Amino acid sequence: MADCQFTNNDETDLLELAEIIWKERLLLILVVTVSTLIGAVFVAIDNPTYEARIEFEVELVPPFKNAEEVEFDISKAFNNSEIFSRWKKDSTVSGLEFADVL
Repeated sequence: MADCQFTNNDETDLLELAEIIWKERLLLILVVTVSTLIGAVFVAIDNPTYEARIEFEVELVPPFKNAEEVEFDISKAFNNSEIFSRWKKDSTVSGLEFADVL
């Protein structure tokens, strides 16, 4: 049998890699430019929607109230314009108005 020698070269030649990138620079610039434009268009037309939800569960209803009365009391406390006004005074960065939360 003839002697066969295999050369295993696992090294990465950085100069060769730089040459490949330089040769394909126009394609690279085109891909980056198109991707940036697609991203900019998406950001420009996207209308962000912010939503907050709160869920509560009353496990133990007082004996002198029924579940609907408890739910009404909690809803009245959360949908109170006075409480909202106090929060709004402390949170000056929010553009939220009381009419927006109803």
